[in-house]
Amino acid sequence: MNKERQRRVALLLVIVAMALGLRLVGLTREAFHIDEIYSSQFSDVKAEKILRLNAKDVHPPLYTLLLARWRGAFGSSRWDHRSYSVLWSILGLGALGLLARDLTIGEATPALVMIFGAVHPLDVFYAQEARMYPQLAALATFSSWLLWRWVSTELQCGRPRRWLGWAAGYLVTAVAILYTHYLGVTVLLAQGVFALVYFVGMRRWGSVVGYLGCATASAAAFLPWLDYVRSFRGELYSHQHLRWIQEPGLADAVGILSRELVWGNAPLRAPWNLVFRVLSIGIVIGVAWLIVRYLASSTPAPGGDRREGRWLRVAYPAWLLFGPVILATAVSHLYHPVYYPPRFSTLVLAPFLVLTGQALETLDRSRSRWMAAAAVGLLMVSATIVQTSVVSRRGMYEFAALWKSGGQPAAAVFFPAFKAKEASHYVGAKIRSAPKPRIEKMVESGEPSVIWVCVHRGRGTRSQNTDDPYRSWLVGLGPVEKIATVDNLDVFTVSVAAGKEPAPDVSRE
Repeated sequence: MNKERQRRVALLLVIVAMALGLRLVGLTREAFHIDEIYSSQFSDVKAEKILRLNAKDVHPPLYTLLLARWRGAFGSSRWDHRSYSVLWSILGLGALGLLARDLTIGEATPALVMIFGAVHPLDVFYAQEARMYPQLAALATFSSWLLWRWVSTELQCGRPRRWLGWAAGYLVTAVAILYTHYLGVTVLLAQGVFALVYFVGMRRWGSVVGYLGCATASAAAFLPWLDYVRSFRGELYSHQHLRWIQEPGLADAVGILSRELVWGNAPLRAPWNLVFRVLSIGIVIGVAWLIVRYLASSTPAPGGDRREGRWLRVAYPAWLLFGPVILATAVSHLYHPVYYPPRFSTLVLAPFLVLTGQALETLDRSRSRWMAAAAVGLLMVSATIVQTSVVSRRGMYEFAALWKSGGQPAAAVFFPAFKAKEASHYVGAKIRSAPKPRIEKMVESGEPSVIWVCVHRGRGTRSQNTDDPYRSWLVGLGPVEKIATVDNLDVFTVSVAAGKEPAPDVSRE
């Protein structure tokens, strides 16, 4: 190994070590939130039940199946759950380096892009969460690289045997994406649009047939799961689980450039939120100007050096940044709301970072380039520090203490109902949010009883939500007393007297 290669390997190890340090330090500092509790519970059963639980839920099963294997090998602590996400975050960082190596010109740019990925607050945040987003993001980045290798190989040599291996790898990765998260299809569709436009435009009919074959095969591989889900419900979309997602507006579509893709999940307050919204417009204009500049400065030439065809190397990550967002926004308006920016941003973070590296390469002076890179890196590090200084996953330890010390009520009702699942995890016993028929039977029995009504803060016992009639009916059963506010829940007791007849239309706190 020559000295240049040794230097590159050493730099790569330093970047990976830095990324691991940021992700492993404080990995168990915060409690599990409700989504992580679902990940833990779903992965704590046999494979057959994992498939059934995921089919009834809103996610495909690959993440849960692999997490179950990981827990079987290493354990079931909070560290074990989240370290699986750290693994995928590091794999995604490697895929980012491969993509940057092929899409940028400067020798130092891939390492610079990897440093951005290593310290980026969005990647750090989701690497410390027991959910499928790091796995999805890594697979999306890896599939983008494989497709680019296919495109660049076709550009240099159109013989199928040269690009067949890349096509096969892309097919396997595409199927893994579909079985990790349904929204991964937006990345695959964006990749497909780019590939078909390029292959048809260049009249590379062999690759056109090859890509259509990959798309057909990946869809066919997904059909058994689709059929299995339909045996539990009529469609992949679940109104019960996803009604909290709102239809995105224009600000949501472009706002990720100044929010999640720059500042991650760090809290922003006025006037900084307005400043960053203005910056988002500037970034969009800057990226568009960069693409025009690259298009005007070079033309594609098969077999030419790396500076030839720069337009293609910019257009590809630019489309991978905006294409999935456009598709998800369109689906949200034409079908059902599915676009939730904080999580969806993980899918387009890699092309954003590659474009950032390309933008730095346009600076003519080396000193200016490194000063700009230092400023960008410092901003991301600052955001990571701010983000980690704020506890965002508090758990329900206080509620568990209240439940155990206050004596178990005859029934408990949670608004929203999924809070009962979270409470069960921290209490260490199964707690159900009692439906109305069960409360009616208690009232009809004529025995005095106490019901806990646990309402997420901000909702109150009166609300414009669909469960408002049930809450109004509950608080009309008897005297209401607020006993505590714990873990963002207002906890009320409703004392039902013997032989008490409910007044359906009465509502009070």
